[in-house]
Amino acid sequence: MSSETRKPGESQPGINVGRNEGVVAGTIKGPIAIGRNASAHSHEHPGARAGVRRRDEPQAPVQRDSPRPTPVRSPASVASGLRTIRIFVASSSELRDERNMFDLHFRQANDLFLRRGVYLKIVRWEGARSALSETRTQDDSDGEVARCDIFLSLFFTKAGAFTEEEFDTAERSFRDSGRPLIYTFFKDAEIRTGDASPEDLNSLWAFQRRLTHLGHFWSRYSTIDDLLNKFRVQLDDFLAREE
Repeated sequence: MSSETRKPGESQPGINVGRNEGVVAGTIKGPIAIGRNASAHSHEHPGARAGVRRRDEPQAPVQRDSPRPTPVRSPASVASGLRTIRIFVASSSELRDERNMFDLHFRQANDLFLRRGVYLKIVRWEGARSALSETRTQDDSDGEVARCDIFLSLFFTKAGAFTEEEFDTAERSFRDSGRPLIYTFFKDAEIRTGDASPEDLNSLWAFQRRLTHLGHFWSRYSTIDDLLNKFRVQLDDFLAREE
């Protein structure tokens, strides 16, 4: 059998070699294009089979499932889905500490109420009482009370004139529109006879008689914690009815 003589650099049939590529000692250099029916196993680079990476081949980055970012809601979107419950707190100056602690407690509790879609707004009018002038009118006070959902009044040794005035506004508004709901608490604690005047005690007892005549039920509390716990029961009941 005669063997065909090929010139140096002549390509082997069945293999298409690039223009600047050649065959040296049976090894193919550079990229090659193999025909569909041609077998390239005899010319594979060691390690070129599937699943084996060449040493000089860059490693593909490993794809890992990254944790999904927690969606952040803008303040506007949060506020748009909230129900604001306005609570007006009224009392005489002798219970200023109770008002302050009540205010602080429920402002801090808003973190929990927000999960229920509720924001509590505590309204206190005593800051404007001291500026009784053309900037503070009776209509302003009446409007502030009437816009609230809950009216809370606290009493100890007397029924102050401003507190009674605000109670009257809340009572009229409730009869007209069903708002605000009225909750009244009397502090039950020891007092020194020298600290309470007969006029103050008489105003307190007269106010209690008036509540009885109106058919309004009132509650007693002994400490600030007792007040907070009892009002929280009333508040939860109110929110349950509103849902």
